[in-house]
Amino acid sequence: MSLKEQTRQLWKQCFDDSEAFIDLYFGCRYSDAINHVRQVDGQVVAALQTVPYDMTFGAGYVVPVAYVSGACTHPDHRCRGEMHRLLAETHRSLYAQGKWFSTLIPANEGLFGYYARSGYAACFHRTVENVVINRGDTPVDNSERILEISSIELLKSFDEPVGNFINEQLLQRPCCIQHTVDDLQVVCHDIWLDGGCCLRIERERTLVGLAFCVPLEDAVWKVKELVLAEGVDCVAALRQIARHCGASRLTAGLPPCPTRQQKIGMARVLRVGEALHRYACLYPSCRRTLQVTGDVDIPENNGYYWLQEGDCHCGFEASATYEVLTISELTAWLLEGLSPTMSLMLD
Repeated sequence: MSLKEQTRQLWKQCFDDSEAFIDLYFGCRYSDAINHVRQVDGQVVAALQTVPYDMTFGAGYVVPVAYVSGACTHPDHRCRGEMHRLLAETHRSLYAQGKWFSTLIPANEGLFGYYARSGYAACFHRTVENVVINRGDTPVDNSERILEISSIELLKSFDEPVGNFINEQLLQRPCCIQHTVDDLQVVCHDIWLDGGCCLRIERERTLVGLAFCVPLEDAVWKVKELVLAEGVDCVAALRQIARHCGASRLTAGLPPCPTRQQKIGMARVLRVGEALHRYACLYPSCRRTLQVTGDVDIPENNGYYWLQEGDCHCGFEASATYEVLTISELTAWLLEGLSPTMSLMLD
């Protein structure tokens, strides 16, 4: 049995996904090149895939990252450290490939602590906005009328204006997983499987927004991603989307608001030197001396670093006082203030 088929069978044992979704994932996402496994007697007992993405690290500046997908262990081999060892091997491989960060979305709240033991920090957040319509006490907002909503055929390729629009908007976010047009087509296929839609938002015949939506239950819909041009009122757009979908209530995951956010994903820095140099460029007034310690997976990351005058230098100075950080603490520090966001990850 091939490695792909063994991994697919393990996926089916561990996840409650439809056959149609599994076909989509293993047909369009999976490849042996990104698959990492642990085997016992020639059988795959743990597996994960590292899907390559770019991520902005400062608006307009992209760095190579990986998204850990499908991490699972055979029920008979759990609690034996197989996944912990697989993550360590994967981090080593990603480091060799030049990836700056590894990212993931834990399947449940308890796994945040599990992945933290492998160096991950809860960095990605979102704000959940709820919109209720068709209520008698809701005042009419005439500003909504200037927005026009239409559906995009999910199983057809995006036209060039749509592809350019979403790329330009995501690049402006200071820390955001980027999506290619081909990647978004896979996302749209998944949304189609869920009975959802991709909506085009226009104002005076100009494209000003895109929304990726799926139905939940009854007349409740979820906006998985809303991308709007500057100056477009978010609440007005959501109300128009709700009306278009025939929803009485709509919930939307939006870029994080500092006072109202929930954690959704984690990151682990893989290349400390490069990341600290980029951080120094972003914050040239920052002056700190750091000792990074405890990275068992990538020992090259452990060491002493100076940040000053927009640059990062390595090396120990006896006269300096160093702030000691674990790889998890360093990751959180590197990305805080950049409002990290990720969405449409087939999670």
